[in-house]
Amino acid sequence: GTDVTIFGSNNRLYPGTEYSLNVRKFSDADDTIAQLIQVTNVGLYATVTNIDNTDSPYTIATTDPDSLVFGDTTTAVITINFPAGPEQRVITVKNIGTGTNDITIDPNGSDTIEDSTGSFGSTVTLSDGECAAWIYISTKWYML
Repeated sequence: GTDVTIFGSNNRLYPGTEYSLNVRKFSDADDTIAQLIQVTNVGLYATVTNIDNTDSPYTIATTDPDSLVFGDTTTAVITINFPAGPEQRVITVKNIGTGTNDITIDPNGSDTIEDSTGSFGSTVTLSDGECAAWIYISTKWYML
């Protein structure tokens, strides 16, 4: 198994077991956004990342496993570059901003990405509060 730290304690995750990840957003005393992550036994994101406009453009590495990215667009727009593959990789993006700025998802090279209408194009935009997940299959990112 793999040791991970969640809520300050070590937990062992075992290959072949699915885990779910429940995320809740709250404001602390300084009005900054924090994330509570709770793992239960049903599906897991191996990488959870919080970004803002200072990280843009943010590129998800080809070697990163299934990923969950929270983008805070309160101050400015964010661009997230998706990698090519590997097959059946899942990436989920949530716009946690409170302004009018968007996250633009830009797939690698000539890869295409599906939007909420079922059309494939060169980019997808997520407005404040929107969340979407995609799976990579043979040069296309299919929306789940």
